[in-house]
Amino acid sequence: LKGSKDKKLFSMLSPVDANIILQFKMVEYGISQRLIIAQDVTQQRNMEMMRKNFVDNVSHELRTPLTVLKGYLETLQDMDEGDSVLMTRSIEQMNGQTLRMQSLVDDLLLLARLETKRNNSQCVNIPELISNICLESNLTGENKNRIHFSIESDAGIHGVEDDLRSAFTNLIVNALKYSQQDKDVHVI
Repeated sequence: LKGSKDKKLFSMLSPVDANIILQFKMVEYGISQRLIIAQDVTQQRNMEMMRKNFVDNVSHELRTPLTVLKGYLETLQDMDEGDSVLMTRSIEQMNGQTLRMQSLVDDLLLLARLETKRNNSQCVNIPELISNICLESNLTGENKNRIHFSIESDAGIHGVEDDLRSAFTNLIVNALKYSQQDKDVHVI
């Protein structure tokens, strides 16, 4: 028996055929009356599993060739002495597209991980988390001086700390990256 957060919705293997997954939903109507609706969700679950496996396999299969491409492009960049503007621009564009593809693969892997990961949510102290992010070593130099942290609340968010850290880090890094260099970033 596989339950859900909604106590009136649950799934189980069919007692007649173990290859069939049935989903039951209980709907209240009238006074002390219930209606149970059964639905075969086998195909839907199989499609979800196929999609998840496809995303996972494609992501892993693309990672290796992208790593090789990145390595060769870095070598070409190191060898480029700037004699050919066309060559320099081509290498920069190839490197940019390789990084873009790497980002897409990383997003696919993250999606697959989030779909299969057990929910380890807890109450996360957001002011402390964001303060730690602002103090991290990857926010150094001029960027570190551009961040102004002033959260007056001590509220927490119920969630997975690593995922919240990743989301807030992306927001702060993007704010620094896409704002003018002479503008400060306020985290409030």
